[in-house]
Amino acid sequence: MFRFILLIFSCSLFATEILLPQNRAHFLTNEMIYVSVVRQAKVLSANKLIVNLAGPHKSHMKLSFHIPASKNQFRTEHIQLNAALMRPGKYQLKITADGNSTLKSFSVISHYNKSSFRTINWGGKAKDKQQLSQGEENLGYNLFIGHGPKDDNAYLLQASVDFMSCCSMSGGHQMDLRPECDWSDPQVFQGGTMRVVRRAIMDRIRPNVTGIHFYDEAKLSDGIGGGNAHNIPSQLWAWEATYNKSRVAYKDRTKYPEQWREWSLWKLGFMDAAWKDAKFGIDLVKPELLSITDSQFAYNDLSHGYYYNVNDSLPVLLGHGG
Repeated sequence: MFRFILLIFSCSLFATEILLPQNRAHFLTNEMIYVSVVRQAKVLSANKLIVNLAGPHKSHMKLSFHIPASKNQFRTEHIQLNAALMRPGKYQLKITADGNSTLKSFSVISHYNKSSFRTINWGGKAKDKQQLSQGEENLGYNLFIGHGPKDDNAYLLQASVDFMSCCSMSGGHQMDLRPECDWSDPQVFQGGTMRVVRRAIMDRIRPNVTGIHFYDEAKLSDGIGGGNAHNIPSQLWAWEATYNKSRVAYKDRTKYPEQWREWSLWKLGFMDAAWKDAKFGIDLVKPELLSITDSQFAYNDLSHGYYYNVNDSLPVLLGHGG
């Protein structure tokens, strides 16, 4: 028994292993494929690393690299494959080093859509293998906007469908549908920014993620504790800090219409500031990700601090029901 265990251990000291990024097996033509080759032996002498890459239509490429000796029993060599230069299809990678050979299979999928328009499965509920039928050759979608799938099995990627996380902050008027969580409160919208940044960090290495969707049906609070939409403490504090004066009283709004109009228009800046803050966080993680959010469906909510144009600072104008 001891001899058998010793034999296995001895053989394991002479091995070559191929590691693909995040242990993935599917890649798009818009990314680099970073291959790690782990060499393991009692003595790692200077040698050659032979790369054989077999692809679709009997394509084949063979490369040879000089690899130096190492005093350690482990050494990792790094190879970069540019998927943009590879024909979509299935590939087999064979690495030979130190007298050992190992194989790894993967596929390359085109990242190009057949249409220049976005055909979107909004709030898509397809899970696992159901996502394989989402693509343009099947159900006809090229963008899946859903709630938080990690796509660990790369079903959307295999279907050549892009992904965008839906309502990454939350959804429904105020944050988490809590009237006291008004968008004028920095602790509220900065908390929302943290949520979308966390999502961006999760998605930054996924090649088929095109952006982050922030929120749906957002607007300023209609009132807290029986009050109305114009007596929100954080809004009044911000006004007084900006202008060093009190706002015209709600009961006097018809007496001083111009001052009241100034207040109503000024309130639009709260939502605009929230989206700009979130976009700033996304851009720090990965500027290529689109930042989008829904404009309020209630077109008559100008007096409540929301109008269709408060998200026009974002690259995509997205409406909800209008």
